[in-house]
Amino acid sequence: MGSLTGAGISETEAHVLAESVRRGSTLVMARVHEDEVRRAMAILTQCGAIDTNARRVEYESDGWESFVASDIWDKDIGTEDDGVDRDDPERDMSSKAV
Repeated sequence: MGSLTGAGISETEAHVLAESVRRGSTLVMARVHEDEVRRAMAILTQCGAIDTNARRVEYESDGWESFVASDIWDKDIGTEDDGVDRDDPERDMSSKAV
């Protein structure tokens, strides 16, 4: 979120963009000279750029309110310690001299 708002994206739009990425979309941003904006927009649209207002309406119709960052270790992967046998001498090979 901070990177988006730091790049000049409104907080409202940043929430939609971050949620889109969380749901599997790819975010492409381009910094172009003022006289190339129309061309850049045409290229992005041709390649499937989304309408963030339409995307926001779609998300809100499902009850979404805003992007909430979550810790991927806890939900998607488990904790870093899950399945780690702390007594296994080969657990951390980085600390052994070879």
